[in-house]
Amino acid sequence: MNKLLTALWVVFTLISCEQAQNNTSDLFDFVPENSSYIISSNDIPFFISQLDSSDLFNKNTLESKFNVSGLTGYAKLIEPTKSLIVYSRKDSSSYNYLVIAEAKKDTLLLHKHPNFSIESISTKDLDYKKITIDNNITYSVFINNTLLASSSKSLLIEAINHSQSNDARTESFKKAIASTSLDKTSIFIKHSKNKFESQLNSTANTFITTPISEWSVVDLDLSSEKMRFNGIAVSSTDSINLLDIFKNVQHQKNELQNIVPISAEGFYSFTYKDFKNLEFNLKKFKKDSLVINDNNLLNFTKEAGEIYLGKNIAIALNTTDAQLAKEALPASDALITDYRGVSIYSISENNYLKFLEPIIHVEGFSKYAFIENFLVYSKDQKTLELIISNFQNNSTYSKNEAFLALQGDLAESSSLLIVSTPNFNKDKTYTSIAFQISNSFSENFTDDFSYSALQFVTSDGFSHIHGSIGKASSGKNSEIKKTVTISLPEIISGNPFLYTTSNNKSAIVFQDINNVLHAVSNQGKTLWKIQLESKILGEFQQIDINKNGVQELAFATLNKFYVLDAKGKESRGFPLKFNDLITQPLAIFDYDNNRNYRFVITQKNKLLMYDSRGETVNGFDFKGATSDIIQPPKHFRIKNKDYIVVPEKNGKLHILSRQGKERIAVKGDIDFSENAWFENKNNFVSLAEDGKLLKIDSKGKISKEQAKGSNDLKIIAYENLLVLLSDNKLNINNKEIELDYGLYSAPSIYRLNGKSYISIADTQAKKVYLFNDKGELLPNFPTYGIGLSGITSTNKGVSKTALIVGEGNEVILYNF
Repeated sequence: MNKLLTALWVVFTLISCEQAQNNTSDLFDFVPENSSYIISSNDIPFFISQLDSSDLFNKNTLESKFNVSGLTGYAKLIEPTKSLIVYSRKDSSSYNYLVIAEAKKDTLLLHKHPNFSIESISTKDLDYKKITIDNNITYSVFINNTLLASSSKSLLIEAINHSQSNDARTESFKKAIASTSLDKTSIFIKHSKNKFESQLNSTANTFITTPISEWSVVDLDLSSEKMRFNGIAVSSTDSINLLDIFKNVQHQKNELQNIVPISAEGFYSFTYKDFKNLEFNLKKFKKDSLVINDNNLLNFTKEAGEIYLGKNIAIALNTTDAQLAKEALPASDALITDYRGVSIYSISENNYLKFLEPIIHVEGFSKYAFIENFLVYSKDQKTLELIISNFQNNSTYSKNEAFLALQGDLAESSSLLIVSTPNFNKDKTYTSIAFQISNSFSENFTDDFSYSALQFVTSDGFSHIHGSIGKASSGKNSEIKKTVTISLPEIISGNPFLYTTSNNKSAIVFQDINNVLHAVSNQGKTLWKIQLESKILGEFQQIDINKNGVQELAFATLNKFYVLDAKGKESRGFPLKFNDLITQPLAIFDYDNNRNYRFVITQKNKLLMYDSRGETVNGFDFKGATSDIIQPPKHFRIKNKDYIVVPEKNGKLHILSRQGKERIAVKGDIDFSENAWFENKNNFVSLAEDGKLLKIDSKGKISKEQAKGSNDLKIIAYENLLVLLSDNKLNINNKEIELDYGLYSAPSIYRLNGKSYISIADTQAKKVYLFNDKGELLPNFPTYGIGLSGITSTNKGVSKTALIVGEGNEVILYNF
């Protein structure tokens, strides 16, 4: 039943572009003048069953407005044949229906139903049948091989009288009839001013209450998951309609979706090749005498629109030449701030924007920023920052798979495009034409859809219409990805850490420049903070020290080794305090992956090992190095044997057993670089100071080979994964990837659900890249940031979140 809503949906805004053969059936002779909607179909019962199978429509609304149950009951009585369903307004909120069907005789199918009856009635004005099904009454007559049935006896009489009056069809109605496809279900909409007025308050302006066109007709393609429609909008030559604004205005490619944040409730875009043509039509519509000068900013644009962000609205202009557009801005506009490298200005005067009215309302917009070729205006700075951050994070409509699937049903360019979500239609604060068109059919739909789109393409004297609405899916591919940007309460020192608790909640842990340790929720709320005595060495690490699924944080400062729970409380037996300085970050070994942790503290040339209770481990007998240990020790397991690798300043590399005894005698000293040691294909690998690739086999033999690239070489590896970076060339298992020239951080490997991810950041251009182990860049990367500091997963691994570091005290939780 919900499907009937389709008709209603299309009613105020849909009109499509498929032209077909002439379909001038005599059935249209019976259509009364005051009809609002007409459904043309070769199989009305099948069409209604299609509506019933859709999950997109609000059944209660359809029933109250269109009496779907009454129509459904009657449809079961007639054979599938060429038919029309006409809806005529009954009152301000509901309609009467009229069925007009081809028939050879006045015969109805037998209908076995306990609440079914047929009564023949003769009056002075009409001989008709009164059919009752479950308290729904339908009045029926048979005239000239045509069966007519209506929920209203007066509407039935009106249809009969109209067929006998020989009233000429209007020019636009003839065009609409001629455009329908013979083999499809089509819906005709008669647009009228009061249809829109009924949706508006008393402050509605003339522009909003002007109808889109006189008639539109669309062919429907219905399924349980999606509704698509295509058709045309037509008007008489002497009528005044909204789509007249786009006459002789050559449409362009819609690109506004490239800057619309994924959290936006919708957007509205219209395009033009030459703004002066659009301005000419607007001036005629407004009866305005203002003349646009050649230096007006709008002459350097090709698209304009609005972005709807809750209570906030942004105006966006797509420029043809960003530099010329900048030069056309008033010199008195003042720079407010730079946000993520984008300048935000205050507006000294915006009279140049008034030429967009009434398509766009420009009052109150006081700030703007250039985002590549787009000039974006808002009433407050936060809105601009939101749009900038989402654009740089690749968190926009154009990157969302659900929107891209919808976009595949549309034309690439159009005169007018309206895209909305369920939330857009609920917000009654919007007053634009986009909202009025979208909201006019929103009440007929459930909230179970991702996006809806309506598109008008004006050319050759009429407008094509395309539209689509897709059901929201719980599947991964259509999930709307949202990015959260958080301004931390203090400036970050070191790398923040994404700490995932046992209940799948995440917190951001970081130390500030005053050595205070903070934990912040994924919404930016401070959970706890602790004053530490010194800076943390290295990275935070997450462990389950009590083997109960509850995660703790472990790290070392210059004099202490801490283990903290999710509330910032110290675990029993911790922290451990040391008189001598700790000189390397904490090392944690889990030899058998059974959470019997071994914690290793480095003090110059000594290693101290502790268990999960903070007690010294007996049996670890490393006697100490002869010079300072220059990196934290690392544990590897190769062919069921454990190895602990310890490099020292004098070039000696120790490869030890669990007990701290020499397991492999390395044959010779090594000129260590700053690169760490890794295990790769059963060898220990790193880079020498001269940039050559070092490999040590299980017998301690050292081999050196020329690595690919030589300048500022960096390495990271994991079992069967070897990653090298030299200048702008990233090599992943011998697959070379040439990046843009920049200043790159060392690559990192993150292991998640059995998969490896490689991250790298261009700290100069502020771009973060993320690759899989095949060297393929993940969708929506690179994104804004100066580094990636961790990846976690939730929802059984379906959702992945990266913690990306911005500038200053900003971090981004980026879903991918």
